[in-house]
Amino acid sequence: MASASSDEFTHPVVVLTSFGRPTAIGTAMEAHMVLVDWPRSRRGPAYEAAAAACLAALRGETATDEARACFVAWAQERGILALEAGLIAASRRSPPRRAA
Repeated sequence: MASASSDEFTHPVVVLTSFGRPTAIGTAMEAHMVLVDWPRSRRGPAYEAAAAACLAALRGETATDEARACFVAWAQERGILALEAGLIAASRRSPPRRAA
């Protein structure tokens, strides 16, 4: 019996979405939704591979890790893959205040 979270990634993929906001993508469904929202004019072979892999993972036809790998490759190609979650967390902290 498959669990309800069978489309869950082993580790989330952090991508930069609108206005460079970091967003953790933790499932094949979330990755698929990011891909569906991507402008048609900016799609290509890596997009097609990622979209097909995410759908296949949702259907249970391929491993979720395969879908994640394709999604990572697409995000990296598009320049929206966040390199490290730690860097993102650091960027959200407010800058130190200067003494007056």
